[in-house]
Amino acid sequence: MLGDFAVAVFDARARTLWLTVSPQGPRSLFYYRRGSLVAFATTVPPLLAFPGVSRMLDESVVADYLAANNADTERTFFRDIARVCAGTTVTLAPGRQHTSTTWRPARGPVLKLRDPREYVEAARDVLNQVVASRLRCMGDVALQGSGGLDSACVAVAAASQLAPRRLRLVCAVPELGAPAPVLGSYYSDETPQVLELARSVPGLEPEFIAPPRDTDLETDVWKVFNLTGLPVAATPADAWMQGVFSRLSETGIRAYLTGHSGNFTLTWEGTRAISDMCRSGHWMKMSTTALKLGHYQPRKTLGFLFREVVRPHLPRRLARHFRLPNNALREEAFEELGVAQRMRQCGMSPGGYGVPGSREQMTHIVTRNRGQMSDHFMWIRARYGIEPRNPLRDIRMIDFCLSLPTDIFLMEGRRRGLARALLKAAGVSPAIADCETRGKLCPEWFDRVNRRRHTIESNIRTLRDIPLARKLIDFEFLDRLFASWPTDASVALGRHFDVCFALSRVEHIASFLKWAEGEGNGTSSYA
Repeated sequence: MLGDFAVAVFDARARTLWLTVSPQGPRSLFYYRRGSLVAFATTVPPLLAFPGVSRMLDESVVADYLAANNADTERTFFRDIARVCAGTTVTLAPGRQHTSTTWRPARGPVLKLRDPREYVEAARDVLNQVVASRLRCMGDVALQGSGGLDSACVAVAAASQLAPRRLRLVCAVPELGAPAPVLGSYYSDETPQVLELARSVPGLEPEFIAPPRDTDLETDVWKVFNLTGLPVAATPADAWMQGVFSRLSETGIRAYLTGHSGNFTLTWEGTRAISDMCRSGHWMKMSTTALKLGHYQPRKTLGFLFREVVRPHLPRRLARHFRLPNNALREEAFEELGVAQRMRQCGMSPGGYGVPGSREQMTHIVTRNRGQMSDHFMWIRARYGIEPRNPLRDIRMIDFCLSLPTDIFLMEGRRRGLARALLKAAGVSPAIADCETRGKLCPEWFDRVNRRRHTIESNIRTLRDIPLARKLIDFEFLDRLFASWPTDASVALGRHFDVCFALSRVEHIASFLKWAEGEGNGTSSYA
């Protein structure tokens, strides 16, 4: 089946239940089994309310969360509750249970066309198909996006198919007056790019939404857990986007398109093709491509060659002690609870170790993190009553991109070359199609974190009273983090991983652990 779904089918005569989820999410489905009894739901709280279901936590899943191990797994934060993974079917019958894979990325023959223009036309055809499938709705559909290549591709296809109706593009912009410094490869405000896109795409109607100063994710996180039963949104960027979702809901939108993670399919960067050229013996082509990508600057060219040719072929044993830098999981827990082993098993090694080719890398990326992405969409659906639709993660788009010669993504010697050529052919301004910088999601992240610093510190301090937290969390790391707090947003630019990513994640899990223990509802997960 195509599309986004979570389906349960019961055969009463065979006493067999099938539970299945679409290959890329974004639907979630969970179940609990005790003997011949099976309960299932699209969120966790109904299962926690079911008689006999324990709130006992799986400490290895909590450790994976802190270590940012995003591999798909049937395990959930609660030992009694399992997940139906994306692209699988769970068969449950008396005395037996079986999980089968319903979809794997296609690894068929390479698509061979006569010239680059035919590849662009083929990509446009597939884009139109996957967008058309997601425009079906009772009511209007909007686009949540930006002025980047992902959103531009979706906008081009959707606006042309909706004509003469207009397509709303709702874009998040920085909070007025908040300091929002960014690194040189980014820009902080999407407004100019989105306006330029609207001038290029007939029927596109932009709307700009500044974030609310405070959101449920920051001031009423209990609401997140009561609706989803999981820690699903942990960073300032998640809070930053709530204004967009609120606006869509308030204006009657029930489904919205997004270009989320299109850079793993249609707008694929393509630089791992250099590794393919090396492996196939096309060393001259490899060298000239690396020179073009590096703008003929020796340092950049050598950087591309090391990152795309040398590093992916290094043995995985070099990454045996790897964990994401600046996370708050204790080193002992990282090894003892098997986090390192699970990350190695699913290929999550630093910077692409052990993933040497372009197709292998794309396959690796589109088959992980699907559970976490589905849970985040579950929160949006439950909180705002709107349906996220992600055409660039449609399996038809994935299989098409995997069928292409890998150097097609490097048309004209440029990263993301296929998407750029598609947009130019559609008449999109070069200011969009040729742009080498990217918009920064929540550029004022430090301002949001800094004004809540003492609240965050207080919330994390309460973790010391929870045995599981003491076992897993590196409190010395957190003490050092607070002691070396950045003086302003510019200084914080180099501290994004610890001050934004790790700290926000720990605070979110702190609240979740207290919620899971039954704080406020008279139950506890610890005997």
